[in-house]
Amino acid sequence: MGKELFKHMRKREYPCVCCKKRTHQRDRRTVTAAQRLVLQKWTVGDVSEDEVLCSLCRVKSSISNPDSALHIFQSFQLLHLQKTWAKPMIVVTTSGYYLSVLGPYVAKNNDAAILSHIMKTNKEDVLKWIEERDVFVVDRGFRDSLTLLEDLGLVSAMPAFMKKGEKQMSTADANTSRLVTKIRWVVESANARIKRWKFFDRVLPSSQVPFISDFIKIVCGISNKYFPPLSTGCTEEDSLVAAKMQYLSRQINQLKEEVEERKLDTRSAIWKHPDDLQDFPRLDEDQLRELTCGTYQVKLASSYAEEHFGSGCDIMVHKEDPSLIRVRVTFFGYDMMREA
Repeated sequence: MGKELFKHMRKREYPCVCCKKRTHQRDRRTVTAAQRLVLQKWTVGDVSEDEVLCSLCRVKSSISNPDSALHIFQSFQLLHLQKTWAKPMIVVTTSGYYLSVLGPYVAKNNDAAILSHIMKTNKEDVLKWIEERDVFVVDRGFRDSLTLLEDLGLVSAMPAFMKKGEKQMSTADANTSRLVTKIRWVVESANARIKRWKFFDRVLPSSQVPFISDFIKIVCGISNKYFPPLSTGCTEEDSLVAAKMQYLSRQINQLKEEVEERKLDTRSAIWKHPDDLQDFPRLDEDQLRELTCGTYQVKLASSYAEEHFGSGCDIMVHKEDPSLIRVRVTFFGYDMMREA
């Protein structure tokens, strides 16, 4: 029995912390304390003292040198994949001011795992920035970290999901998502501002990977100093818009009830070209802003229309009654049709 157990232990394999390949026991080398600190910088989660390195990663990347952070990172990804994707975690305020740039992290880690790692390890003393009942506005990629935020006493705001079996969101969920999007557009615009720099609109050589965080911090610092805030509304106007949106979000969707009651979505339609609509109202920009509760959707309208018309699509309309129009959009080259 003892000999069999000894043979089993000799044949046991151990996974390499870098390439995840299983290696023979005689090839394993325990990760040193210096190497562990560098590996934790590029991975999400702690690297324990029991982790091992295979001979390939140790030799090809010169990982035996604990001061070679670049070689360790190359061993972790570049030697085993054709291309490495890295993403930073950027924290911004509701005005678009950049607070911090964390990472970059290997892109195989999702946003929820990265946020959980930042909170649990208290990166850059992030727990000192926040107070109880602070609101974190996140997208759906952070859904697995909502429990952690709640345990920390924070409030999370995230767009709603469609429930299983639903073809569209309920009125309450759709309105909740609109309230979150009204605030979160600043985050997307802040990320777009960084991508406008030519240095970040291309694939970077591996020699620049360890310095990505520094480069992004420089860009964010320049943006904070010299670029205007993304959101410059006054407190009084913002309060009025917020009160209006809160009020509208609690109203009944009368159009939805009318469509379901009259079963308009099941009726046959006579589709015509939009030019045949003689009495369709023409709205100026102020009226559009009043309908959309802001300028974000109005600014996106031109690029959205150009994207659809440029790729080829056909818009047809059907007039149910003088106050209701049914619209169908057909995309050329795709087996796709959308009605509203």
